[in-house]
Amino acid sequence: MCIRDSTCGGTAATSSGTSYGTGKFGKAILFNGTSSYATLPNSIGIPSGPWTVSYWFNTNSVTGEEPHMVTDWNTANYTLMIKTIGTSLNVYGYTCAGSAAFNSQPISATTTIATGIWYHVALVIDNVTLGDGVTLYINGSSEATTTLSNSLCTSATNWLLGDEPGSQHYDGYLDQVRFFNAALTASQVTELYNEVACT
Repeated sequence: MCIRDSTCGGTAATSSGTSYGTGKFGKAILFNGTSSYATLPNSIGIPSGPWTVSYWFNTNSVTGEEPHMVTDWNTANYTLMIKTIGTSLNVYGYTCAGSAAFNSQPISATTTIATGIWYHVALVIDNVTLGDGVTLYINGSSEATTTLSNSLCTSATNWLLGDEPGSQHYDGYLDQVRFFNAALTASQVTELYNEVACT
């Protein structure tokens, strides 16, 4: 499933305070860093089996905490969070009780994030139960892996882009946000990174 921007077809997001700017491919959603966000259809949720999320981002800030993608199963607990903290990209996973689901929490990319540069992110979840693998790719290369120490909560229905409710906001662009009901292989992630046109 691809989230629609003004360039490509796909599933529409509901946006507040966002605009469009020059994307990796055509146009991208631009978040203002203070109040803008987008919500995705509840039908996306978190699958109860293998899955992958991928996207391109280009940040305008490397100070503070800036959430790219967050999903929550109620207003107090998150299931998954992908965000930059300064120049580091980090991923957090949680159980439905709010406990850490990753053996290493968070998992962090080794690439140093800078402003004004497009980066491709792919998070591959082999499955959502104890012992299953999690791999974070940046620009087609595996940069962090861990396993689930607890089952990842699959009750989440509310995906947010660019916002952590009541907390931080993302200042920058997101493009080609995609969800796959499969754990993509390394070669498939590389194919996404090497794309030369919007699909």
